[in-house]
Amino acid sequence: MNFLIVAGANGSGKTTFAKEFIKEFSHFIYLNADEIKFNEQVTEINAGKIFLKRLKNSIKEKKDILIETTLSGKYIFNVVNEAKKNGYEIKLIYIFLRNVFENVKRVEIRAKSKEGHFVKEEDIIRRYKRSLENFCVMRKICEYEVYLNDISYELVADSNFIHDKEVFSEIVKYCNS
Repeated sequence: MNFLIVAGANGSGKTTFAKEFIKEFSHFIYLNADEIKFNEQVTEINAGKIFLKRLKNSIKEKKDILIETTLSGKYIFNVVNEAKKNGYEIKLIYIFLRNVFENVKRVEIRAKSKEGHFVKEEDIIRRYKRSLENFCVMRKICEYEVYLNDISYELVADSNFIHDKEVFSEIVKYCNS
């Protein structure tokens, strides 16, 4: 059983990455709280509750799972522990932009074009830092790949090898903050 976590700050390109993945691996259950909120016309809090309930049920049913997260909250650590107890192989795909203001710009563009939801700048900035800090913890407890999404998804590092030391050093500086 596979548990894939596509993570990164708002505007990093998680949904684009995840939807391309799901096209090829359609047997995965795809869970995204933002999509639940939009598709089911519920509040953000209710979307989060629905997301967690579906996630817990999918783990109990031993389905292959792909979730999207900013990785800025702590709930993910409990979820990963629960999935591991149930025999899941966990893999984190972390999507990174070098400059938080690029994340802000992308969110503004997607919201104006109606291709995604708006997030306040201060929330993006706060989540960017927390997301990177949580990545530092997650990389110690599961397999991972890191992609820089400047123009396309460029592999920066994985659990076994650092492909771009300069970019990876920009990420791991958050591990000591």
